[in-house]
This record gives sequence, structure tokens and C-alpha cells, in this order.
Amino acid sequence: MNILEFKPAKVVTGLGNFGSQYEYTRHNAGFFAIEKVALSLDAQFFACEVLQAELAPVHIDDVPVLLVKPNTGIAGMNSSGIPVKSVIDHYGISPTPDNLIVAYDEIEMSGAKVNLVFKKSRLHHNGVASVSECLDNSRFARLRIPVGPPPANRDFKTFALTEIEGNDLDLMMQACNSAASAIRLWVSEGVERAANKTNNQ
Repeated sequence: MNILEFKPAKVVTGLGNFGSQYEYTRHNAGFFAIEKVALSLDAQFFACEVLQAELAPVHIDDVPVLLVKPNTGIAGMNSSGIPVKSVIDHYGISPTPDNLIVAYDEIEMSGAKVNLVFKKSRLHHNGVASVSECLDNSRFARLRIPVGPPPANRDFKTFALTEIEGNDLDLMMQACNSAASAIRLWVSEGVERAANKTNNQ
């Protein structure tokens, strides 16, 4: 199958950083979430250099969906908007809350309960801000995956990029499982119903 010829109706993007040094860090929660979706469907990711991303074509309740892991090399997560824009443009997807969702780590939240939002709000996450800037749009759906609470010294960068282990890793993986479920709800029921069910659990 030529991945560039796939015809997705919706795009799911998980934010993270490539490289073994980043694999088990809080900043890769978005990657983990969409990897769990792919695993549940026996799908695999394919590197697509022209779109600067790893892509996995799947069907969720008969809906064709493209799972996307942006990969801008050394530019990292903070340039995620570049490949997301390339994907959106190539596949002709309108970046509305029902067509595009971005899953990412949220340091200001803790526990295993994720939060699905789709109305205008502060975009303090650099990866999400990059997506918004490149699309000139902030109304896509956003799935916030808790990885906090934040450190007392407020050194977010070190906290996000330090390897996570033990109970903290277990809790983040629970949150990523919840995120994968929320993504499937978003695909099958639309953003409003998915947000109501996800946020009120």
C-alpha cells in the first residue's frame, strides 16, 4: 500500500520526540497514546520522509483514520506544526475539531484522567502552539494527557525530558490508555459527545 494514496477522513496526531534518549519521557505521552491505538488495531507506522512524519493508516468503526507522529529531526517537538501542515494539505483534511485531534503531554494535570478540548484556549504547549501557528487555526481538537504534577522548581523542560519510571510511568501509561479510548470515541461519535463522555468519567 502506498501510504500517500490513503484516503483518511480524520487525522490523529500524537506529539513526541524521536530518539532513544526521549522514548520513556513525559514529553512522549502523545506518541504512546497513538501507538496504543495502532497496537489495538494491529497497525504499524511507516516512515514518510516527504511529509516528515511516521504514519499509520487505520480504520476505526469503518472510518479511515491516519495516525501521525511528526518527525522534524533535531528540530524536535517544537516544530511539530510543519509536518502536521504537510499532512493536512496532502490529504485534503479540513483542520476542524471533528477532523483533526492532537494528543500531547500536559504537565499542569496529574492522575490518569485525560481532557478533550476543542474550544479556543491558551496554547501554552510549544508543540501544540506550533501546530496552531502553521495551520493558522487553533480550533482543532486537543487531547491533554496528564503527566504532572509539575516540579516545585517549575523547571518544565528538564521534568518533561527526564526518563520516567516506576509508579509515575505506570500512571502515565494508564493515562495513555485513557487517551487511546478517547481517540476512538472521537472518531466514532464526534468531538462533542467524545468530550462529554471523556471529561465526565
